Amino acid sequence: MIRIIGGTLRGRKLEVPSGLKVRPSADRVREALFNMLDHRLHWQDFNVLDLYAGSGALGIEALSRGARFATFVESSKAHEKILNKNLLSCKVTREFYDIFLDRAERWILSHSDPGYPSLIFLDPPYQENHYPQ
Repeated sequence: MIRIIGGTLRGRKLEVPSGLKVRPSADRVREALFNMLDHRLHWQDFNVLDLYAGSGALGIEALSRGARFATFVESSKAHEKILNKNLLSCKVTREFYDIFLDRAERWILSHSDPGYPSLIFLDPPYQENHYPQ
């Protein structure tokens, strides 16, 4: 389990997908990232996109801190179930998020609105080579 670091959902625990290919971002890494963003952003002005969402930790953390809306994209049906469970356990209402069961690359190509989203989290699975050098 991991936890939400800050905002209205601070301290809530999130279930994480299991398996050798999955390594959720550590609490300390997310805390450092969001502390930097907190000093540069007004969350209420942002819609976030959480690609390779997994547990949804990055998007849920952003919502907890006041982001307007989160779009979660996850290709694994099992991980999407965990994401839904986490959103329900955090009592995030449907008006604040969408979930797409799709590959990140395909979703990006089919959703090319330049005004949305305003912040993108891209955290692919640890052992998969999605983007060759």
